[in-house]
Amino acid sequence: MDDEENYALLPLTDRATHKQWKVRLAAYEEMRNQFTLSKSETDPCFQPFIDNPGLYKQIVTDSNVVAQETGLATLATMLEYGGSTVCLRLRPAVASAMIEKSLGSSRAGTRKNCVEVLLWFIELDTPDPIVEELLPYLNHRMPKLVAGATHALTEIFRLFGTSTVSAKSVIKVLPKLFSHADRNVRKEATGLVIELYKWLGDGLKNAVLPALKPVQQKELDAEFAKVNGQKPQPERMLRSQKEAMERQASNGISAKGFDNNQDAEEEEGEDNGMLDLIEPIEVKSKIPADFATRLASSKWKDRKEVLEEVYPMVNVPRIKHDDYGDVIRILAKCMKDANIQVVALAANTIECFAKGLRRDFVRYIPFVLSPMLERLKEKKVHVTEALRAALIAVFNCTTLSEILDETLEFLKHKTPQVKIETLRFLTQCLSTTKTMPKPSEIKSIMEATVKLLGDTQEPVRNGAAELVGVVMKLAGERAINPYLESIDEIKRGKIKEYFQAAEVRAKASPVPVPGRPIAQVKGPRKPAPPLSRKRPLAIDADLPNNTSRRRLESTPKSPPPTRPSFNRPSSPTRPSHHRSTIQGRGLTGRSLASGKSASSIDHGLLAAEKAELEQLRGLRTEWEAEREACKHQKHEEGVEKLRLMQEINELQKKNSQLGDEHTRDILAIKSRDTQLTRVRSDLEVAHERITQLESDIEKMSKKADFRSPSKFAFSSTLSTAPTATSLLLTSPSSLRTNKDIMNQSPDKPIDRPRRESMMRPIGATRPKIGSYSSNGENSNVNGSSVSARASATPIAGMSGVTVHRRDTGARGASGSDSNWKRAAEVTLQLKARIENMRQRQEQNRGANYTRKLE
Repeated sequence: MDDEENYALLPLTDRATHKQWKVRLAAYEEMRNQFTLSKSETDPCFQPFIDNPGLYKQIVTDSNVVAQETGLATLATMLEYGGSTVCLRLRPAVASAMIEKSLGSSRAGTRKNCVEVLLWFIELDTPDPIVEELLPYLNHRMPKLVAGATHALTEIFRLFGTSTVSAKSVIKVLPKLFSHADRNVRKEATGLVIELYKWLGDGLKNAVLPALKPVQQKELDAEFAKVNGQKPQPERMLRSQKEAMERQASNGISAKGFDNNQDAEEEEGEDNGMLDLIEPIEVKSKIPADFATRLASSKWKDRKEVLEEVYPMVNVPRIKHDDYGDVIRILAKCMKDANIQVVALAANTIECFAKGLRRDFVRYIPFVLSPMLERLKEKKVHVTEALRAALIAVFNCTTLSEILDETLEFLKHKTPQVKIETLRFLTQCLSTTKTMPKPSEIKSIMEATVKLLGDTQEPVRNGAAELVGVVMKLAGERAINPYLESIDEIKRGKIKEYFQAAEVRAKASPVPVPGRPIAQVKGPRKPAPPLSRKRPLAIDADLPNNTSRRRLESTPKSPPPTRPSFNRPSSPTRPSHHRSTIQGRGLTGRSLASGKSASSIDHGLLAAEKAELEQLRGLRTEWEAEREACKHQKHEEGVEKLRLMQEINELQKKNSQLGDEHTRDILAIKSRDTQLTRVRSDLEVAHERITQLESDIEKMSKKADFRSPSKFAFSSTLSTAPTATSLLLTSPSSLRTNKDIMNQSPDKPIDRPRRESMMRPIGATRPKIGSYSSNGENSNVNGSSVSARASATPIAGMSGVTVHRRDTGARGASGSDSNWKRAAEVTLQLKARIENMRQRQEQNRGANYTRKLE
């Protein structure tokens, strides 16, 4: 008993670090009671632990599990009542050691208290430091600690939501948790993914499921189906968020309006947050190198096949930023394709690019918006649906201001289908936009849409009425009614129906509650300073239109001594005496006249300040309007500059292409000139050859003419040696020679005379021309005797065959005529062949020239 009393006498900090765990346990409980009964966050009970953060590090890492559990509960109570000062002092010293020692504990109470402490650290400051402390323990060697850290992250996301706590760094390590060997770790990882799916939706699947096993994917799909459609709400908020809500409430804005704005911001940042969670994929290198060539093919199947190849490559959640200008331009040209399947695939590909690039796709919108709106005239359902989806994806990449002018032009299109689909597109844009349209934009929309309310086509009129209803939902009935003055009651009723059914996401900026003075928003009004001589003069001189002066002059005039400070500034002593008198005697000591004058001055000063305030407000409004105009002008100049740069690039490309084509044309012309020169050279060679052949023909004809008299020179020789000629003709060698000559081809002109001479019957000699006498008569004595002997001589080896002699004169005459005719025929044939050769050369030359021109 005495020992216990001695322990109680020790200071609380000493007992908290005592060697006996029961003493420490009692000290922890006493600390918890003190924190609970503290009056404020600056209570002295917190100071020892703020000054010595290492003390609580020993408490949360207590060797006794019972004392450790109580120490963690004490720390949670201290954070609850100590505020952000305690959090900022203790978190760096306590967080890491507490996580390592407590989250892997076998006691459920210890783990629960540790998670509660982590939640208080997040609520009092920001969640990022605690999440960074927990991430390394997801790769720890102890499975219990990994499971405990995963469970802590699940609780953090469940209570605060992904809008407060970023899930990007956690999602990256989820595949490792699912591949862990411990079953409890995989179970906690499944719970964490399901909780994240509640907040992030289907976007989480693309970031997590592809890296998991098929069995795990199937199990997670089943779990996702159970919680699909649930929209969780954060159960705890940061201290900074609570203070912001209180400030909004003090300014006259309800907490509900703040929550709606916050939800809108969360929805707006959800898609961008999911994009940050997914690593961008590089797709430009995957696009075929012959993409443009294949899309320019005359066969629609080739164009369809290349688009089917590219579509899976770009159908990814996030595309790495790169220059896709050439690809987008080619896809935009596909909007004019005659085949509807090519158009639908091109629209789907543009949609994938817009969803994957998001804000980076803004630079390509001028290329694709007009071609897609123009192609809305297509009545095929699947083509129209593909174009609608692509247009909405393009709009999600930009704002209404950037596409409005170009879209409104298509409301004037001559095709009713284009007007119907354009109205539907604008209606969807206005329903989903998160930014309120400007008054000038609303005016442009209404002026273009009111004209379509009287269109001859009923679908056009209905689409225009629906668009007017959505605009009325955004801007209010009061702002839209002036545009509907000329509209009949039936159409107004239709617009009213669409107005009541319309749902928009854009929220007007919160305004103070009507009737609340502006001065109360800024702070309590300070009392007016004492009256002096100079201040009324200064205000009176600076007020616009001299409002205060007119009010002062309109008050009843009092005796001269009551208004010295305004009309006679030369009296230096009376104003100070008057001021001291007023301060010294109070209200009862003032005279009626001076009090009346003072009240008038006070009223004048208040009116002057109000007028000055109104003037400043007007100047501020003008400045804001000018600022917005400058911003808009700057944005338009930037867009125009981008467009001009793109046009410059296109013109440079066209210039280079034209230069290449010019070079190719010059080379082609030079090649044709070279070929023409060669053809001319060949023609000259052919002419020379023809001339040579003609000269050869003339020579041959001359030789043929010269052969006839040469035969007579051999007659005397034949007549003088008839026996030798007979023997030669009857010898075996002469028979073989004759036989060989008979078998020789008759086409050879050189052997033809010899052949004809050898074809004569055996024993018949050449025609003999006898010697001419002086009187010109032919002597045939010797010739007749030789012929007689030759005819009487039989041929050796041929019994019964006798060679008879023919008439020599007739034979010679007929041979000469036949040779002459033969030479003439050969000449005609050669001329015909030369003419045919000329015609073929001219035809070939003309064909070659035509082919080169093509």
